[in-house]
Amino acid sequence: MGRERDRDGDPGRAPAAGSTRAGDRRAGARRWRYWLPPFDDRLELADPAEYEDRFRDLFADAVRCRLRAVGPVGSELSGGLDSTSVTAMATRLVRSGEVAATGVPAFSCLFPWSVRAREDEFIREAVDTLGLDWTSISDDGDGPPWAWQDAAFWSDIPLPPDGPEHVQVCRAARDRGCSVVLTGHGGHHSFDPTPFVLLDLVQGGRWSSAWRMARGFAGPGPLAAARMLLHAGVAPHRPSWVQNPRAPRRAPAVTGAARAAAGLDARRVTGRLERTYRRLRAQRHFEQFAGGYDAMSMEIFDRTAARVGVEYRHPYFDRRLVEFACRVPVTVHATPCLGRRLQRTGLRDLLPQGVAARRSKARFSEVWLRSVERHLPDASWPETSIVRNGWIDLGEARAALGHTRAKIAGPSGAGQIFFLWGMVQVESVLRALHGTGEDGPGPGNPLRDYRSSRPGS
Repeated sequence: MGRERDRDGDPGRAPAAGSTRAGDRRAGARRWRYWLPPFDDRLELADPAEYEDRFRDLFADAVRCRLRAVGPVGSELSGGLDSTSVTAMATRLVRSGEVAATGVPAFSCLFPWSVRAREDEFIREAVDTLGLDWTSISDDGDGPPWAWQDAAFWSDIPLPPDGPEHVQVCRAARDRGCSVVLTGHGGHHSFDPTPFVLLDLVQGGRWSSAWRMARGFAGPGPLAAARMLLHAGVAPHRPSWVQNPRAPRRAPAVTGAARAAAGLDARRVTGRLERTYRRLRAQRHFEQFAGGYDAMSMEIFDRTAARVGVEYRHPYFDRRLVEFACRVPVTVHATPCLGRRLQRTGLRDLLPQGVAARRSKARFSEVWLRSVERHLPDASWPETSIVRNGWIDLGEARAALGHTRAKIAGPSGAGQIFFLWGMVQVESVLRALHGTGEDGPGPGNPLRDYRSSRPGS
């Protein structure tokens, strides 16, 4: 079978929302996309309230059809707009008798030791306002390493750092009689196009609107607004052949054969796909959908739920809801003073007041960093397979760790935390392949043995 290649010549997977048909040896495989987000089919309505009404109807139906289950349906609740809106809508539908589900118990992962990841205030407001049956799963931050056993169990990369807590959420839901758990995953993908608003306005020549948006996004001071407008609205429009001399070298800690195999020096820009849309905002938003991260996330969600015999369902990934969000003009999604406008105003009679007005977002980079340090203390790095194989430059990796620690300790930013957790993932897979990790989940492992996690055990 042939292999699809992206614009830079790197081998890639079959296209998102695509099909593959195997042919004979000479013809190879034929790939095509059967669906694309309809960004070019812009929806123009006379009254802004019509957008809110249509969103509310589509969202209610997306949640309703995912409440088809016998018994109660669980819902993850983080205190953010996405998970709270799903939980609130599901609760309303169940209490009105419109669906067969008998209840919506809510479940939350808490990290009380992390100031940056704490969302207790918003979660408790949602629980009190909606009258939820609520269960919390708390992480003390001191659990033993578990990624080695997870990689060996699945013969795949381990779950993300908060994965064990989500396994426990699914287990708690199963123990309450739930076979289905709803999530808010995907809401910000479609209904928070803030990173692309300036792109769209600049390309459309709407400079005054772009300036007002930049002033609203950047806060007080025209200098910060000008920098944001240039960086987010103007610079991405430069021709592809114009290189940014200040662009950092991609993944500088990856070296040797690993760097060559990944083609890091050949691909200067992360995630760029073949040009599909004329409007740059649509192209960048499409790349966010089709870049591979969501596919990986869905696989991880499935593994997490399958471990204890429940099913995750994601209302915000309903195709009708995604298509509607793609067709809505960016100025309906966001105003200079209000991001994610459709969710905040369209569901104002459903959301708790504090959640609807919330502008902050929890930062889980601190949780990730502690998990990295728990699995791979930097003193142990010289003995890891990834360093001994010559795949990682030890000096660059330690510089990335120091930079990440500084960023996470600051008011914003996560540094290179995804790269650092990637080191743990690759090391986990190598240990699983070579049998150098633990043979199985030990008594202190938060994932526990799979045999004790099956339904009915």
